[in-house]
Amino acid sequence: MPVQGSKASINLLTNPFDTPKNRPDVLLTAGVQGTLIVQDGCIFLSHNGGMIAPVWPVGSTIAQDPVAVRIIMPNNRGVAVVGQTVRLSGGVISSQDVERQNGRDAQCAGKYFAVSRVED
Repeated sequence: MPVQGSKASINLLTNPFDTPKNRPDVLLTAGVQGTLIVQDGCIFLSHNGGMIAPVWPVGSTIAQDPVAVRIIMPNNRGVAVVGQTVRLSGGVISSQDVERQNGRDAQCAGKYFAVSRVED
């Protein structure tokens, strides 16, 4: 879903299995670490020379100011800052599920990782 702010629009992919009415009881715990970047209006995780498209829980928001772009996860599951190295826990999610939630021609296509939380 595109999020408007004082800067250009940034697309935030959302997870159809992690919604306010359907929060998982058990969070996925596989980990991935890299640097969050914005490219062509999409948030990616630069990881081991490749790009991963994080898929955030529904209810995640973007806060933009002149200093930083932050992704704020619901239920106190963490804050990720674009341009910084982050460690995300979660797991792989299928492209069909992401496209069903975000539209068949999801602008931010790539290898998808369903984010459960931002690790400290």
